[in-house]
Amino acid sequence: METVRASALAVRICQVTYTVRRRNGRVETDAVTTVCGSEDGFKHGKCLAEAKFCAPAAICADPINPACYYVGDLSSVRYCTPDTVTLIAGGERPGFADGVGAAAQFNGVCGLLCTSASGGDTLIVADFSTHRIRSVNIKTQIVMTIAGDEDCPIGNPRKLAFDRSHGVKPESALFLTSHAGLRRLNLQTRELITCEWAEAHCFLLCGLASTPSGHLIVSCLARNAIYVYDPITSRYELIAGHATDWNDPFADGPGQIARFNRPDAVVVVAIPT
Repeated sequence: METVRASALAVRICQVTYTVRRRNGRVETDAVTTVCGSEDGFKHGKCLAEAKFCAPAAICADPINPACYYVGDLSSVRYCTPDTVTLIAGGERPGFADGVGAAAQFNGVCGLLCTSASGGDTLIVADFSTHRIRSVNIKTQIVMTIAGDEDCPIGNPRKLAFDRSHGVKPESALFLTSHAGLRRLNLQTRELITCEWAEAHCFLLCGLASTPSGHLIVSCLARNAIYVYDPITSRYELIAGHATDWNDPFADGPGQIARFNRPDAVVVVAIPT
């Protein structure tokens, strides 16, 4: 039995409990329950009785304690245990400011990655409306901008995924989706490059996930499609959805028979056979 947590209805964090049945390999949902939040607002405390969220759009697991996780709300980053919600950085009002804890400001947290490559546990944050990539030291709560500024904006960063390409040092670089397309950020040199994507009109890339082999799975809001991208060869391939058919926004089925309506997020999971 496995559990997955996701934001729902803009103000709740839900837990989905599912089981992969051994006989037929099917995934069957056992329960969907709210584990954090109750109504629109900004408040910490007990998960269900007190905690409130405004627009949770990013979530990532704590690699040290799988029962806990980090949530990116509109203007804050918070830590959720099975019992309580606490503030890591940011506050109720959106804005932009580096600083410590509540003195820092965010405006549209869309993506979160947890890394320990910098010598201490660190969160990498895609800050959508400030056009910046930020880092949050979990222990000291220090927030710093690591990419993007007024002269060189990122372009509304959305989702993040580590570069798992062969030969790349673990957690030394990441990919991000934005209005400027698919980009790669070297976390050591801060070099930011735009990846080749020959289909220039394939804009509004959003969902992003890396596979164990180093490929990227990318969703496109403008074309209602899912692609696989090879960072080494710069080749991409449409694997689900249809880039030109707008008549039917929903359909299950194989490959390009399937239809999506603005696919916002993707995740790569291993399904036992």
